[in-house]
Amino acid sequence: METLSTCFVYSTLDETTFLIVGDDKLAEYPFIYVKVYVSVLVFIDTGCGGAFRDGLANVTCLRVFLETYLIVDNDNQALNLGSEKNYVVISHIVTSTT
Repeated sequence: METLSTCFVYSTLDETTFLIVGDDKLAEYPFIYVKVYVSVLVFIDTGCGGAFRDGLANVTCLRVFLETYLIVDNDNQALNLGSEKNYVVISHIVTSTT
């Protein structure tokens, strides 16, 4: 199988927890935490809303990365191969007060 290039880098925090960092167009490099459960993937944040650098990378969409990119520490499988698991997103809203 061909190895896809991607604008995402991942780190394994434990057997079911991964940190994904996106190479976004704004150079913010958002941290996206993913916890893998039997029937669901839980995210803490999802990055910058798809504004990732496209350059020469084959995979620039977070969902495509999760469903197709092979993760060595996940038995060389995508985190959500075949879109079998549901997604739950925990995010935040930034507001300012004056």
